[in-house]
Amino acid sequence: MEFSEACSDVWYLLENLTPVELARIPTKFIELIYILKIDDYKPKINLNIPLEQQELSEATIGLISFIYNEYLGTKYEKSKYEESI
Repeated sequence: MEFSEACSDVWYLLENLTPVELARIPTKFIELIYILKIDDYKPKINLNIPLEQQELSEATIGLISFIYNEYLGTKYEKSKYEESI
C-alpha cells in the first residue's frame, strides 16, 4: 500500500513536469508508475513548498530520488550524489 501511495505522489509530480523534463523519463517507467498508483488517492505533495520541507514517506522520497538521479539530474549533480553515498 505504501508503495502505491508513493507512486500516486510521484504521478502527481510527473503530471506537473515540463514536457522537456517528462521526455527524459522512459515511457515504460512512467507507465509503471501509472499502473501502480491509486486512482482515488489525494497526493500529499504541495507544489508550492520545497520537497525537502514536506513530510513525505520514505518510499516517495526514494522514488523521487531515483527519478532525479537517473533521468533529470545533470552529470555534475549525479557525480556529486554518487560521491555522497
